Amino acid sequence: MSITEGAFRNQVSLKYLKLDGNKIGKISNRTFFKLPQMEVISLRSNEITELPNNIFEHSKSLQKVDFSRNRITKIQPNAFRGLRTMRILHLEDNYLQGVPADAFQDLSNLAELNLSGNPFVTSVAPNSFSALRSLTYLDISSCRLKKLDVSSLRGLVTLRRLRIHDNNFSRVPTEAFRSTPNLHDLSIGRNPFTTISKGMI
Repeated sequence: MSITEGAFRNQVSLKYLKLDGNKIGKISNRTFFKLPQMEVISLRSNEITELPNNIFEHSKSLQKVDFSRNRITKIQPNAFRGLRTMRILHLEDNYLQGVPADAFQDLSNLAELNLSGNPFVTSVAPNSFSALRSLTYLDISSCRLKKLDVSSLRGLVTLRRLRIHDNNFSRVPTEAFRSTPNLHDLSIGRNPFTTISKGMI
């Protein structure tokens, strides 16, 4: 199912839109046309496979977006272009095989990012989160990760809460934490550790 282009164009004062569980399979940069006051949009539990460029180009006031529990395999580089006010982004439980770093370039004020439950390819590429200078919460749990190094979390100097539990780490990724000097809350359980070194953090 898809939403007719411009279906909400007359609701110019709309601030909150919830479209959860509607079997929506496709959206375009015309789906949410002329919604300048929009602050929160949820498309949770649909069947979306791709996020195209400029999907919210007319909603520059967006603060929270939820695409969790879809079938997303691809996010175009300019999908979130211009969304400098966005604070919370949910992408958990999709089919992403890597961190869509290019799509995060304009999200300099993002505070919370959830990518848990995506089948990443064992590791996080260098500088994947470097554009997220305001991030305080990151969840990459249940992503089949085997490795994190210092470049994986580079730039996350404001990060306070990190969720990396339920992955495939055989040792604590100590080096990665050098990039997160303000980390206060770490969830790292349910990993098949063979060694936990003394003074690991």
